[in-house]
Amino acid sequence: MRRAMSRTVWGFQVMRSKRGRNVRPPELKREAVRRMLEENRPPADLARELGANGCLVREWLKEDRLRRAPARSPAAGFAEVVVQDDRAPAPGAAGEAENACAPACTICISIGDARMELPSDRDEETLSKAFRALRAA
Repeated sequence: MRRAMSRTVWGFQVMRSKRGRNVRPPELKREAVRRMLEENRPPADLARELGANGCLVREWLKEDRLRRAPARSPAAGFAEVVVQDDRAPAPGAAGEAENACAPACTICISIGDARMELPSDRDEETLSKAFRALRAA
């Protein structure tokens, strides 16, 4: 019968599973992430010290960032878009009002606290750029 072996890295016990894989405790992973962030150590250097793959150490950093990221609200990916007609249509002039509205309509976009107003006659590319800029704000 094969026994599980262990070794010590940075004061933490790293066990070896029956299948031969290293089982690192969460505390060791947190310490590796701390050293990457606070000591500005490259993941590849830490991976060599740990006897791990560099991709695995970068994955720990990614998981830590996701865990620390503020929770996003379900509506965060959506934006309210309101189209307002600045001119009230004259009574009995419904057909003319549609054609006359185009240059006077305004598109108001709100994402969180950011708000942007654009004339409605902008092309799709300009509107896409506006959405990206507003989302980045």
